[in-house]
Amino acid sequence: AGRLREALAHYGRLASRKDDLGRLASAGAVRVKRVGPTK
Repeated sequence: AGRLREALAHYGRLASRKDDLGRLASAGAVRVKRVGPTK
């Protein structure tokens, strides 16, 4: 989980530069949250 948070934080920084990446990061975070517990 710690690594995921670090990765999301890193993507968050990139998101600050591009809205597209921000949306992808947000969608990815939601998918990770759903898939994580299931896995």
